[in-house]
Amino acid sequence: MKASIDTSTLSNEFHNIIKDLESMLQEATALGGDEYAHMREVLRLRIAAAKAEMARLGLNFAGKMHESTAEVSAEIRDEPWKAVGTAAVAGLLLGYLFARR
Repeated sequence: MKASIDTSTLSNEFHNIIKDLESMLQEATALGGDEYAHMREVLRLRIAAAKAEMARLGLNFAGKMHESTAEVSAEIRDEPWKAVGTAAVAGLLLGYLFARR
């Protein structure tokens, strides 16, 4: 559930950046030198904040994947025949589906 929250946060952040860029581009056509420099600095700060948030969410995702891999590995170690049976059933189902085509 937390991964979906992180994904939606990342998606919202991306959409906000796009909206900011569009509005800044519309405003930039009428700006002079100092105003343009200020707009460029605001845009630079906004992009830096977005990059930091994306990096944080990416690291969080990598950590969750490592935890999930460790949990699956522990399950396989605890119940190897269950894992073999699951893999065999999955293989049979895939074989059946591919053979039908």
